[in-house]
Amino acid sequence: MRQQAFAAGGGAETGKLLGDALNACRETWKGLSRDQQPVPWAVATLDLANVTADRAILGGGANSVKGLDEAIDLYRQALAAVSDGRSPEIWSAAQMNLGSALQSRGIRTAGEAAISFLQEAAEHLRQALTTLKPEKEAQDWAETQNNLGLTLAELGSRQGKPTGAPRLEEAFQAFGAVQTVYTFEKQPRRWSEARLAQARVLLALDKADEAAPVLKEITDKDLDNRRAMLTYASLLGGRLAKPADAAALSARYLERHPDDVEVQVLNLENLFAAGRLAESRYRSVSLSEKSAGFPPALRAQVLGYEIATGLGTGTKDTPERLASLIALVAAQAPDFRTAGSFTASLRYLQARPDARNADWQIQLLHALQNRNGRDAILAELRKLESAMSGEG
Repeated sequence: MRQQAFAAGGGAETGKLLGDALNACRETWKGLSRDQQPVPWAVATLDLANVTADRAILGGGANSVKGLDEAIDLYRQALAAVSDGRSPEIWSAAQMNLGSALQSRGIRTAGEAAISFLQEAAEHLRQALTTLKPEKEAQDWAETQNNLGLTLAELGSRQGKPTGAPRLEEAFQAFGAVQTVYTFEKQPRRWSEARLAQARVLLALDKADEAAPVLKEITDKDLDNRRAMLTYASLLGGRLAKPADAAALSARYLERHPDDVEVQVLNLENLFAAGRLAESRYRSVSLSEKSAGFPPALRAQVLGYEIATGLGTGTKDTPERLASLIALVAAQAPDFRTAGSFTASLRYLQARPDARNADWQIQLLHALQNRNGRDAILAELRKLESAMSGEG
């Protein structure tokens, strides 16, 4: 029933199947005696804990933490029942699953309170690895290494610098171990996930120059890996200040996924930051023409680039397009923010103060970059509108 629930793909059907599985597991569990049948009882307890954890994670919401706490308690009971060494296999499974549940609990816990969950999770996952051998239980070993890597990466991030750096280094090693089982040739998706996790660890360690070749390797091998492409494009256009390379990367992805609007916007932003104004304008105008169904934050970003490129090329309808942007922003909620950061584009303009209408373009992008809500954005846009009308 549990496998059927996963196959259902989510929604009400998954919830019903997991509920049925939970009831079935609970009935089996109640029919066994811990004292007289410790190993079967531990197996049944593990099954019950697994379904309880699945429901908590897939269901989300307010009951997620409560469900995980119930699962953690069940895993502890299963572990205690076989702690005398009578079933190393069940002991290892209990350690592995308890570690994974504690990791999930830590991720869902705010602030420093998460650290104790994550530390204990790492301890149990390491215990599981003492009995798992990659030659015999390759998949379980790799999955446990992966969970250990995720746990240590989260722990290192929560601990901050410099305390968390050793945990991040350990996470990098764990993800590397995963790739010895999940090679690109045998398991390309799982290899990509582990390699991307390594790249993110390197970025968290402020090792951008080391992360770049890792991300290049992933995006060269796994051309459809959107997350890796976005991470690499962000790095190229941001910290490494190589917007032309970021534009080439996003353009290559769009050859295979031409309808991905967010990547189209990323590409026009990369083109702008690389100084390829005509290409950026062509894409921004094309996107504006079909932007009616876009989320307002994305519409504002696209329209902003249409205006910026219009200012850069001296397009006559730029004041009217600015008025449209002001009307769009004015219609939003008080906490409205635009999509995008505009940092790379501003860096390009600030390095070229003699560019056509560079001061107005900078003023426009600064306004769209404002994170203080609708009214703050509007104030800056109206100031720009006034300056442009006065000049005219």
